Amino acid sequence: MEIELVDHFKETNIRVMLASIFDRVPHIHHDIEILMPIQGSVYMEANSRKYHIKKDEFFVLSHDVLHSGHQADEPNAFVVLEISPNFCKKFFPRLSKIHLLENHVTKTSNPEFYACLRKAVCETVFYCGKQPEGSELLIMSSLCNLIVGILNYAEYEEYTELEIQSHKRDYMRISSIVNYINSNYMNNISLNDLAERENLNPSYLSRFISEQLGVSFRDYVNNLRLEKAVTLLTTTNMSKLDICLASGFSDYRYLNSGIQKHFGCSPEDLRAESKPTSLSARNSHYISKQHHIVDISLGHTKLLNYFKDELSSINFFNLS
Repeated sequence: MEIELVDHFKETNIRVMLASIFDRVPHIHHDIEILMPIQGSVYMEANSRKYHIKKDEFFVLSHDVLHSGHQADEPNAFVVLEISPNFCKKFFPRLSKIHLLENHVTKTSNPEFYACLRKAVCETVFYCGKQPEGSELLIMSSLCNLIVGILNYAEYEEYTELEIQSHKRDYMRISSIVNYINSNYMNNISLNDLAERENLNPSYLSRFISEQLGVSFRDYVNNLRLEKAVTLLTTTNMSKLDICLASGFSDYRYLNSGIQKHFGCSPEDLRAESKPTSLSARNSHYISKQHHIVDISLGHTKLLNYFKDELSSINFFNLS
């Protein structure tokens, strides 16, 4: 479930969200992403590494990086900033070349960078929520200060033009591959079929997918099928055979094995536990709406209340 508060705010190329996830398949976007849980925790994966992001810690990601996420042992909620690297293109084009090497930031791992991130989140939430006169300028100021913080405190590398073009080709290729698999996992697709479609050698494609996604082609497809099957199993009365057909499992034994491995129970037990009277917090969160837009003022009220102590120190120009 993703609760959207603000689309790209006016002309500032920034989006602020309050979100919650169960499982988010690998995906790519052209924004820099800053994520901070305010409830529970999440597992995020990027650059073939997995991070456990706890409450008030940060997950920071450069643009055009494949990443995925799923909840830990309890429902979560987190604030997200998505920032276009082009927001300062005219006066600081270097930002589009910067690749962050430090994705998990805590108070103790990098205090200076953590403070910059926290301040940027607090200020943008405040200015988007209150929308005072000149809010666009205030947000741009906050973002510029954040970029200065990255330059001074974060670990990063700066790509050359040649490296940028290489990463762009990889980005376009993995985007095409992921989109195709996500649209066809319920069918009988194979690595050879995909290699022919992408005009690539199957062995090379297999290595490329493993490097980019952190899992093999077969594991990625099976994970998507399992996610679809669990959704149908816990939210519908479809027969097990129909669920297998709809999610791409050729044999019920494979579905049974996958659910046993990931949930520690049989499909029948998972379906029984998913009834409203006995639904666990994890499964209840899973079968809730996948995308839900709430009233913007309510969302901002929650975030402004969460950051109220820190916001008192940045309440410039009597903006309360």
